Amino acid sequence: MTVTENEFKTFVDKYPNLTTHGIGVVDRTYSVGAEHANLRSYYYAFLVSCHMLQKCYEIRSRFKNDRNAHSHELKHRAEDYAKEGGQNVYVPEGALVAAALYLQLPYKKSKKTPSVTLKVKEIS
Repeated sequence: MTVTENEFKTFVDKYPNLTTHGIGVVDRTYSVGAEHANLRSYYYAFLVSCHMLQKCYEIRSRFKNDRNAHSHELKHRAEDYAKEGGQNVYVPEGALVAAALYLQLPYKKSKKTPSVTLKVKEIS
């Protein structure tokens, strides 16, 4: 998969509520607009997240309340995935969520936080 940085920014701009936190922000001390703009600077974190999700995960038959499919957990796994490849990359949760949306993975938005749960499972 090849996504240019301009294509990434254009994609992010299609989702004005997509931020470094996920979909929305943690609380009102953060600005959705500022965090959305900030997300545009995490192109490499987005690419790492896309690659990890494509290589290590597959869509499961139904949603499961599984922390391993939660965007906060998956963002840490993307950071570990990058380390295994010799890269030290900070992945904001929103970059992982952007990757999931870009890959058209099914998700459920949390009612209380900007996080999402993906309908994925790790490939054995």
